[in-house]
Amino acid sequence: IKLTCELAVCLSLVSGCLHGVSMALRKRGGVAPNTCYCVQWQWLLGVLCDALAGVLLIMSVPYAPAFMVLPTVASSQMFAAHLIGITWFKEPRSSFGYMGLACAVAGVLLISNQGSMAVVPARVSAVVEQIAQPQFLLMNGVFLGLAFAMNVKRMCSMQYVFLAAHADGLQFLATRILAGAILRNEDVLRPSCLIVGCFKGICIVGVLHFQQLALKENLALVSVAYPLIAALVPCLFSATFFGDRLIPSPEMLVALTLSLTAIALLVAASEVKVDGVLADPFL
Repeated sequence: IKLTCELAVCLSLVSGCLHGVSMALRKRGGVAPNTCYCVQWQWLLGVLCDALAGVLLIMSVPYAPAFMVLPTVASSQMFAAHLIGITWFKEPRSSFGYMGLACAVAGVLLISNQGSMAVVPARVSAVVEQIAQPQFLLMNGVFLGLAFAMNVKRMCSMQYVFLAAHADGLQFLATRILAGAILRNEDVLRPSCLIVGCFKGICIVGVLHFQQLALKENLALVSVAYPLIAALVPCLFSATFFGDRLIPSPEMLVALTLSLTAIALLVAASEVKVDGVLADPFL
């Protein structure tokens, strides 16, 4: 099945909305005391929503560049999760939260206009050489270092957000490699493809676990901060791993500034108090 670029972007839009619904369901499934979140039906339903969203993403990435697909997924996920948070979970609304959401969406939309409009072919045979590239290893070190810095600052939710986004970026690379192999009618049961598939599975488990830890800390912050950072990581990983063109420009600087501003505003919004205590929709 061949898709147009426009239809691929529409599929990524639906994928993002499903990711937002999944975050809310997994948040709801993780509130039961003395019970593992992975056995709650709400959490399992959320995982199924994530899986469906992943299928739609796999269908779209071969026909549209990462700089179009990922920001679209992130923006729709932000709106869906934020809307559910303030309606279903009755989380406190604040001007900081709305401004943070606006800055986050503006940031990822600006990022979507950067880089190459052509998808660089992804081949399983070149994975080892691409992993060993200094720029790719450096980019991994940067995001892991940011997660460590959040731990030092005792910002647990942001630490888990960075770790989940890092794992999400790695599984996106695996998705793109496998999708390319399928489109070229290659044997996906050969050892190299199976290794990439297993690595993708491990990354997905990591994403779900770190997301759950972050959601438990603060849904209002995570619902916008995670899609924002998760949109940046695959784009930067694609540039350093596959060689997608990423040209520094004033627009890129503005996008990064908006992204950092959004995170700061969301942190401030997460500290909104009701009757002198941090609001908790389950109290």
